[in-house]
Amino acid sequence: MTTAPSTTTDEAPQETAPAASKNSWAPLRPLILRLHFYAGVLVAPFLLVAAVTGLLYAASFQAEKVVYDHELTVPAGERKMPISEQVAAARKAHPRARSRPYAPHPRPTRRRG
Repeated sequence: MTTAPSTTTDEAPQETAPAASKNSWAPLRPLILRLHFYAGVLVAPFLLVAAVTGLLYAASFQAEKVVYDHELTVPAGERKMPISEQVAAARKAHPRARSRPYAPHPRPTRRRG
C-alpha cells in the first residue's frame, strides 16, 4: 500500500517572500563564490609566509643558544688575575680609553653579551 501526498486545499497558504529573496541572490551566488575563491588563492600565500616567518622568528631565540653555544661559553681559566691588574693592563694598552665599572659574571664559564 502506497500513500500519495495530500492534495487538499484546506492547508494554510505558505508565504512566498522568503522564496523570492532566495531567488534574488541565486544569480549572484556563483559570482560571489568565484570571487571568494580567487581572494583565497591570492591571500593564502601571504598568510602562509607570515605564519612560517613568525614561527621561525619565535624559534630563533632558542636556536641561537644551540647554534652559538661554542661562542657563548669559554673554558674556565686556571689562573685568576685580579681586576686591578686587568684594568692596569688595559690602560697600558689603550691609554686614551675610558674604563667602565665591571662586575664579573656569576658563572665563570659564560661570556657577557
